This record gives sequence, structure tokens and C-alpha cells, in this order.
Amino acid sequence: DESFDCVVSHLMIHSSDNPDSLIKEYYRILKKDSFLIADFVMENSFSEIHYCMSIIENEREGGISPNIHIFPSFQSLGNSLNKYNFNLSSFSINKYLNYFRNSADVFEYLKQIGETNVLNTKRYFKSKSSIIGLLSFYNYKS
Repeated sequence: DESFDCVVSHLMIHSSDNPDSLIKEYYRILKKDSFLIADFVMENSFSEIHYCMSIIENEREGGISPNIHIFPSFQSLGNSLNKYNFNLSSFSINKYLNYFRNSADVFEYLKQIGETNVLNTKRYFKSKSSIIGLLSFYNYKS
């Protein structure tokens, strides 16, 4: 408890199934008057992939498994910071648009940034039919 002067959390908060408890843990280990520096992906990121995956997976596998994390909202993260007494919170919001030539490039990018989640219900292997369907559907919708 209260062991660190600074915690740097690089692309971790949004990957947690419970960002609130992660922020609580950061607060527990930080000394008084110390710093939390964090960057994270915000809500609505990759929404088109969520949409395409849910349609195809439901159709071909009989149900939906979490695949791309549903990211926290700006408001929920701010509420968590306030709840655990982080003072003088400041945010810098940057919006980046990534353009991809095709759906395979999107998934390669997701792999490179380590986008996964840790839910036990996640299906780790997709059928070939679902992957082909997803790539086709995403290309059609794009």
C-alpha cells in the first residue's frame, strides 16, 4: 500500500473487464500526492468490428462471444477517478482515424496492438466459415 510515486498505465485500463477495480488498485498502491499517467482506448472504438462479428458469429456459431473489448466511456472513467479520490484529473483526448485497405489489415492491426480480453466465455478459435463470413461482411459494410 502507498508504495509508488507514479504509475504509468499504457493501454491497460480499457483491457480490464473491470476498469473501476483497476483504478482502485492504482489508488491503493500510490503514495499521497503522486501521479497516475494513463492512456486508453475509449468507447465506440472498433464499433464496426463489434457489429460485423456479432452478426456473423450469431449466424454461424449460434451465439456471440466477446472478441473485441467494449471500451469504457469517458464519463465512467472520470467517475472512477473521482470515486477513488484522484485529484486534479486532467484529460487530453485525441482522435485517430486509421484507414485500412481491407478487413485482413484491420485484424492484423488488432493483433499488433494486443487487443484481447480476459473473459472466460471467450471463444478462442473461430470456425473457418465464421472468419470468411466476417471478412466478407466487413468488406461489404466498409
